[in-house]
This record gives sequence, structure tokens and C-alpha cells, in this order.
Amino acid sequence: MKSMEEMYGFTTAKVGKRLSRLVASFLRPYDITPEQWTVLKKVSESDRITQKQLAIKADKDQATLTKILDLLEKSGHLQRIRNPEDRRSYYIQQTEKGMALQEEITGPIEDLFKMLTAEIDEADLAAYFNVLQQLEKKAESLQEEIGHT
Repeated sequence: MKSMEEMYGFTTAKVGKRLSRLVASFLRPYDITPEQWTVLKKVSESDRITQKQLAIKADKDQATLTKILDLLEKSGHLQRIRNPEDRRSYYIQQTEKGMALQEEITGPIEDLFKMLTAEIDEADLAAYFNVLQQLEKKAESLQEEIGHT
């Protein structure tokens, strides 16, 4: 019999990696990575967002986010705008090029996930999503409990 670590830990990690590779392959023709896509999407969900707020929303550490923002700014998809209330802070916002790319990708990537989940019962998908949320919440609380945040 498989251990709980194998059944839940390894399998979850394996599925996560497989999905990441699928999304990376899908995004390659658009010349954007899954990490960049996540950030671009999260920026679009907010009218004005600071880098610190974006790091939380995109679940990225500051150093990683800075590298992603540098690339997206260099490619013309995002821009940093100095925060007039805090000179050390910037607001991140999409450019027209970034908005156009997001519009171009959003429909097709939704279609990709519809194909991925097409043969799975809606109730099973809802249960899966619910369990994922519970696991994420519990993992976060356990991480805080053992002091390795």
C-alpha cells in the first residue's frame, strides 16, 4: 500500500508539474512563461497595485517577482509607475500591449482547461477544487505552526 506522502504529496506535485508543462507549452507561441502570465493576469485584476500587494496575489517572493516584472516591462507588457505617496514604492499596471496579449490568451487558455476537464464530472471537479482549497489552507497553517514560513 502506498504511503500518504506518495498518494497525496507526490501525486499532487506530479500533477502540478504536468499542468505547468502543459501551460508552458501552450504559452510558448505567445512568448510568455506561465509565471509571467500569472503576474500579467493578477495585475489586470486590480486598478492600482503595488509590487508588495502583487507578490501576495501572485504568490511570488519579492526577488522572483522583481525578475518577472523586469521581463514584462522590457517586453512592453507592464509598466512601473512611481507611487506619489511613497517614493520607494511603485504601482504596476498593464500597458496596451499587455492588455492585448491578455485578451489574446484568455479565451484559448480557458478552452485548454475545458478540454483538460471535459471528461470529468462537474461534481468531481467541484469536490477536487474544495479539497485543494482545504489542503492549501491546512498546509499554510502547519507551515506557520512549525515556524518555516
